[in-house]
Amino acid sequence: MGSASDDLRSAARIRRAALELFGEHGVDRTTVRQIAARADVSAGLVIHHFGSKDGLRQAVDDWILARANEDKGWFRTGVMPQPSDALPDPESAAMTRYLVQVLRHDGPAAARIFDRLCEFTEEMYAQGIAAGLVREPGDRAAAVATLVAYSMGASILGRHIARHLGGDELMEPAVFPRYAEAALELFTDGFFRDRTFLNAMTATNPARNENDQPSDRDH
Repeated sequence: MGSASDDLRSAARIRRAALELFGEHGVDRTTVRQIAARADVSAGLVIHHFGSKDGLRQAVDDWILARANEDKGWFRTGVMPQPSDALPDPESAAMTRYLVQVLRHDGPAAARIFDRLCEFTEEMYAQGIAAGLVREPGDRAAAVATLVAYSMGASILGRHIARHLGGDELMEPAVFPRYAEAALELFTDGFFRDRTFLNAMTATNPARNENDQPSDRDH
């Protein structure tokens, strides 16, 4: 029998192999045997650790969501990582490819991922507002869902963004800093020069409660 540390290492190796293969081929087109071969273990050991391919997929989801929760720490400190520091390691790049696969195919897995990312983004909003870094939006739930959609949309379209910036992949060192700076400029300075269009939308939006209190963006 292997030690507990051996079990942890083999489980991590299997999880990483699954992450890579799910991102490359999709969950449905990846088999337990393929995962076992990539991890250099037996198919039986995969089942021993995770019970089934679906159990392994859930473990991959849980790991990704834990990483996402860790990565939002700069909203608490106010110290944003430099773009060069934010460039992903191979495991993070595999994580992005997996998320793209899941969200492209929709279904319960995509819903679970999107909902959890919204939860994390809601926490980031709360932390950013408390730290004085972020404005309170007029409709926080809508702002949260929109931010997640924008973020994941950039991941899904990453190669096309890179093509327009002279590269092949969004996270390339020559591409990502340009993308990140453009995104931060849009979020920091905004797109429109005044509130003309926002005021028109707010005035005709039936979802707005007439008793809503104005947020600090209205001042």
